[in-house]
Amino acid sequence: MYRRLARQLTPMILLGVAALAPSVASAQEVAVAPFLPKAGLDQKVANNVTSLVASELDFMSDFDGANQLEAKPKSLTLSCLNKASCLKAIGRTAGADFVVAGSIAPAGDEYEVYMVLLDVGKGTYVRKVTAKVDGSPSGMADSMGAHVSELVTGQGPGKQEDSVVEVDDFDMFDEDDLDEFDFGGDDGPDENRLGTPGNSERSLDDFEDEPDDWELEQQREDEARREREAAAARKREEEDRLERERQAEAQRRKDEERRRREELARKEADERAAADRARREREAREEEERVAAERARQREADDRARREAEAAREDDFDDISFGSVDPDDIEVEIDDINFGDASSEIVVLDDDPIDYNDLDDIDFDSLDDPDPRDSRDSRDSRNSSRDDRDDRDDRDSRDRDRDSQDRLADLDGPSSEVNIRGARGENDPRFGITLRGGYSKFQTFDFVTYGAELSIPVGEVFFLGIGLEGYSTQRDVPPKLQEEQGRPPEEWNTIAPFNFGVKYQPTNRPFRPYIGGDVTVTPYTFEKFRMAPGLRARGGFDYMFTDAFGVNLNLAAGFWYGSEFEIVQKDLQPLGGVPSVSLGTTILF
Repeated sequence: MYRRLARQLTPMILLGVAALAPSVASAQEVAVAPFLPKAGLDQKVANNVTSLVASELDFMSDFDGANQLEAKPKSLTLSCLNKASCLKAIGRTAGADFVVAGSIAPAGDEYEVYMVLLDVGKGTYVRKVTAKVDGSPSGMADSMGAHVSELVTGQGPGKQEDSVVEVDDFDMFDEDDLDEFDFGGDDGPDENRLGTPGNSERSLDDFEDEPDDWELEQQREDEARREREAAAARKREEEDRLERERQAEAQRRKDEERRRREELARKEADERAAADRARREREAREEEERVAAERARQREADDRARREAEAAREDDFDDISFGSVDPDDIEVEIDDINFGDASSEIVVLDDDPIDYNDLDDIDFDSLDDPDPRDSRDSRDSRNSSRDDRDDRDDRDSRDRDRDSQDRLADLDGPSSEVNIRGARGENDPRFGITLRGGYSKFQTFDFVTYGAELSIPVGEVFFLGIGLEGYSTQRDVPPKLQEEQGRPPEEWNTIAPFNFGVKYQPTNRPFRPYIGGDVTVTPYTFEKFRMAPGLRARGGFDYMFTDAFGVNLNLAAGFWYGSEFEIVQKDLQPLGGVPSVSLGTTILF
């Protein structure tokens, strides 16, 4: 009896185990990914559908719990819904055994919901469901549970439930019927195998459906959008390339224009310098010609004065002959001497003035003396008196020559002092000031120089020199400073060397050469004050037109040393030569 009862209960137990098997097997974690909206649907509607699906799954006994993902994974797209590998990666990241994902699209007054269930461990789809739900919130909530159940169990609205066999008692099973069941192993035929809901003999890959038209349209739109973005990116890249080329061309033109202006400025500066040199050379030639003409005129005047002096000396009394007269025959009466009319004009020649004091030497009494000896003595006395008078006349003639030359110098101009003045006079040496302008070069700089120097006598031929000069040069301003500070392409910079030295000038004639040497001190920075010491040798001459005014030519060569010259310009060396030439005027006091 017991055996009969066991044979009757066995099928019932197997049916119960089979019915319970899906629930036990599926009691695992499920992750619900945010549903994706289609065709411009509001994301809030998709979020509501996601929450409803997660709530339904959480209340089902098939899973231990449902985990609704708060943020949409970056990889979750419409195409990802039909890629098992994509959903598998999302499930593993969420730490779930199953993943539910889907999309929602408007369909008139309703919504079309597409859902998929993926087994993360196997990487295959369990099931895919497409359903339409009511568009109202209450209708959507009422109908969503059945669709979620269909997704999990495969049963839902429109599908019949598995037929249930009602058993009134256990007598319905015959003992022979139990022989159909094989409890000894797995060698029974496959057709006696029980089927349970949720299990299938088919592969889960069979549930992967082809994308619908809307998804294909979305894919085409996505592809078109990507092509548009790529085209826009290419267009932006081309525009950027053209803009860079335009900027490079503008910069090139700007640099070329700057170089053209610099070349034009250098050319103009060279032309001005050439014109200045030509002008100075012309002035120097004219000055030389004028000096030569003045010297020739002075020589002519000197020759004329000398001839006049020689002619005056020829009029000496020794050259006057009165003929041969016997003194005994001379009878002179005082009354017979006629001195002419006193009212007549008396003309005194400067060349041979008459010294009337010589009349005192004449012995008029001896003219009446008949004694020949007395006559001889008288003649000897007269001869001696005449010799004395000749000596005085020679001295007077020399004095007259000097006076004549002085008067000619006053009439002919200052250049007459060339052959008249001799060594340094009693008024020399004198204090003087010289104003100069010229040119100097230091390494890469070309300077225009200008300044003044005091000449202080310390002896008959030695003078102390104290001077201050300005050295100016035109420098190029870097383009960066032009743009940042608005400065011009070129500007003038100036330094002011101070010099102290001594010179030797041996003569006070109109042409006065000299030589000497100086110590120089040159400030070359002001924000960070620095000075460059130096030495120089110099030479030149003063040519005086008058006692107080003349021209000066000065030549000098020396060096400057500055330990921080690179502050001024990077390519400057600490030590460099400084040749210079200058021309100016000299004023004596």
